[in-house]
Amino acid sequence: MTNMLDISAWQHPYGAAIDWQKVKAAGIDAVMVKATEGIDYVNPYLRGDVADARAAGLTVGAYHYSHPAASTVEYQVEYALKAIEGLLLPLGLADDLEVTEGQSWVLMGHWVRGFHQYVGATGRFSPVYLNRYFLANISGGIGDIRLWLASPGVHPTREVWAWQSGSGPIDGIVGEVDYDTCYSV
Repeated sequence: MTNMLDISAWQHPYGAAIDWQKVKAAGIDAVMVKATEGIDYVNPYLRGDVADARAAGLTVGAYHYSHPAASTVEYQVEYALKAIEGLLLPLGLADDLEVTEGQSWVLMGHWVRGFHQYVGATGRFSPVYLNRYFLANISGGIGDIRLWLASPGVHPTREVWAWQSGSGPIDGIVGEVDYDTCYSV
């Protein structure tokens, strides 16, 4: 098991830096950094956080917060891949799927599998971040896609790649942060 964080620009209030050495000393081994959202947002801290976390000895990945109603899955994957171009991300590029935006569960199933297929075609690892409700309702399921389960405070009953186990303070980061348990890095 690996202790992992998922972070975004929210962990940089008023431009506050993250002290990655303190994060590592607090027992964190890995981090998923928000890369992009939808079709028009790139995390301004993405490249710095990836470089600094790697320099501190953490294993790093990135995630894209999907907006299924904003465009096609292909467009959003290309947008995210462009943002992470040149970054070494052993934990790959995850699909953070938290909103349906009125889309059907059939479309959501196509979205999850399409994201995984397009990212996988680049040779990158591609898990999906979902909550239990989405997991239960997505038409066709998620197949063999590695699951990063949003399940704060509740240990998963399904085999998962990682699960969000809670949130709280971590030394080296201003404010609270989501923390995860990752079963394979």
